Amino acid sequence: MSIKNPLRITAGVSLALLASVFSAPAEAGQSNKSASVSVAEWEVVEVGPEGSGEGYDASVATISGDVIAQTRTQELTHDFRCWNGSDWEEIEGVTASDGTEVDATGLGGVSCSDFYMFGDDGKRWHWKDNSWDQGAATGHRFPVRMVNAFAPDDIWATSPVGEEVSHFDGDTWTKVSIPAMDNLDAVVGTSKSDLWILGEIYSTDELVAYHWNGVSWNKAPMPVSSDEFSAPEHATATADGVYVFGTRADDGYLHWDGESWQHAFLPEAWDDEYVHGATHANGTLWLNLYTTALRLDDGAWTEAAYPQIGNPCGSLTITGIATDRRSATVFGFGSIGGECNPQSALIRTPTA
Repeated sequence: MSIKNPLRITAGVSLALLASVFSAPAEAGQSNKSASVSVAEWEVVEVGPEGSGEGYDASVATISGDVIAQTRTQELTHDFRCWNGSDWEEIEGVTASDGTEVDATGLGGVSCSDFYMFGDDGKRWHWKDNSWDQGAATGHRFPVRMVNAFAPDDIWATSPVGEEVSHFDGDTWTKVSIPAMDNLDAVVGTSKSDLWILGEIYSTDELVAYHWNGVSWNKAPMPVSSDEFSAPEHATATADGVYVFGTRADDGYLHWDGESWQHAFLPEAWDDEYVHGATHANGTLWLNLYTTALRLDDGAWTEAAYPQIGNPCGSLTITGIATDRRSATVFGFGSIGGECNPQSALIRTPTA
């Protein structure tokens, strides 16, 4: 779906020219590489060099509010950028002992100076004191895809395939027993005594949800079956409960309101879209639909269209969103130009 804004960055107009027209000093969340351009709900922080093949593979908010993103180049090298609240830090990726680059399958932690990367090599890597440790086996049979960090001594790592969960208590990583299910699709919560896991039972087409209260797992009835709702993939916890989204927008979403799970729907105008992440900031729920965003305020959904940036080969697509909770700034990580002229792109919501 093509989104048009009052201010459009047209094809053939360079960011350098736009910067001369919309010149502004760097503010919170802006890179020094380019000036910010305000477009409706979003500001363009920077766009990578044309044809560079750069992009972003993953993004996550940490406990402190710092935001980490894994970058990707045309040569398939994987480094990290981390927003520390005032600037972007560049962090070199992990190189295994045989010289190969390690790609992140899961990412999360405390801050830019203290986080974990779970790699496609089956190891857990810790970035601490400006260096990577030697890596340790995760103990999981399959890759860790989800990392939920609530405190320095309360970090959860989950492998959806194999239904394996580990917990870090500040000293040791320990495997956690969970109720039986055929696929662990989503993990979301606020602490080690408030955690939800959602999955499926293939034989009965049942969608299941269990809540961990710090002592035991308790099952909650679900309003839909797995036939009626695509596998839960994106979840976020807000002040008014937990929101879970499947792959397709037309499936709607699941909302835990503190007492029960409810099945609600997005506006029909976005039924054909696919969900690519959810986050929240200051009571607003943000939903990434890849080519545009929706926001939920006081029970009403509205569109927060992504800016249009000039590239003859394709418009902006956002693959991940994450929030700096200190300033309630939402960052969007993506690319423009498709395969013929790929460029990385970083946007954010304006700060006060």
